[in-house]
Amino acid sequence: MSNECRFVKFGFACLFALTFSLTTLFIPAPPVQAESTPPQSPPSPTAAISFAAADAARLSAGDIGAASTGCGGEIVSATNLTFEQQVIELVNQERADRSLPPLKLSDELSNAARYHAKDMAEDDYFKHDTYDRVDGALVESCIWYERIRSYYGDFMSLGENIARGFPTPESVVQAWMASEGHRDNILNENYREIGVGWFDDHWVQDFGERADVYPLIINQEAPETASPDVTLYAYGDWSEIRIRCDDDPWSAWRSFESTLPWSLPTTPGMHTIEVQMRSGGSLITSSDTIEYVGESNDQHQPPPQVRAMVFLPLVTK
Repeated sequence: MSNECRFVKFGFACLFALTFSLTTLFIPAPPVQAESTPPQSPPSPTAAISFAAADAARLSAGDIGAASTGCGGEIVSATNLTFEQQVIELVNQERADRSLPPLKLSDELSNAARYHAKDMAEDDYFKHDTYDRVDGALVESCIWYERIRSYYGDFMSLGENIARGFPTPESVVQAWMASEGHRDNILNENYREIGVGWFDDHWVQDFGERADVYPLIINQEAPETASPDVTLYAYGDWSEIRIRCDDDPWSAWRSFESTLPWSLPTTPGMHTIEVQMRSGGSLITSSDTIEYVGESNDQHQPPPQVRAMVFLPLVTK
């Protein structure tokens, strides 16, 4: 089985589409498929206008235009957050094994991925572009990156992997890594952010990079840690960096390094680490949150309250 994937280039006034056949992945039971898109450059404003005009003309040409309205924008609740988080951790481990920086979880990309996973499952199709099923027939609603852009704007690059039929995060990541197109997306050095969606055995990974977004990532985007000693990764190429945890004062400015050690307070619960990075006149602030689930060794606990009663002698005249 072959599937279509488009890599679109926007010229000055032209639109070029490259169509190629993607390898379909199978496991014995149930049938399994996976598909990827190559990295996607952002459309220019002129091209975006041209796309809207072309799309309007296409829809008005047929009687089914009014029904074909699903192009993302809807927020779909996660149906298996554990699966989604495990995929991110596995992807970042694959990147770490090759000395590549981790990807930051993006709520916007996850919303785009969840919508597409749910839409494919409910309308029974397996493509990157978004479709509606009208009177039993599939009708294209929009191209895949237009759907992602409805959640994740001002991107510099985008990519997407999809799959269906895999029972676990380990199995789907293993299959993606065994396929050149999917592996290229997972290991792409240009991406900084990732979103994952799972719905009824349909898996979607969306990758992206945005201008002026330089994520901070704690422990390769793990949701929790039992050790207060964590590792920070900060994107960019800056002159100096400073750090603070929760509402503590900022540390002194120091020479910028992408990878830095840090120690969390040993107070169980959520902790936020913030960094500021600067070069010349540019200053960027980024943050990440992690839950500390280790033993408490907080030296700043308030003293226990003591209830004291004072008895005065009874005085009579």
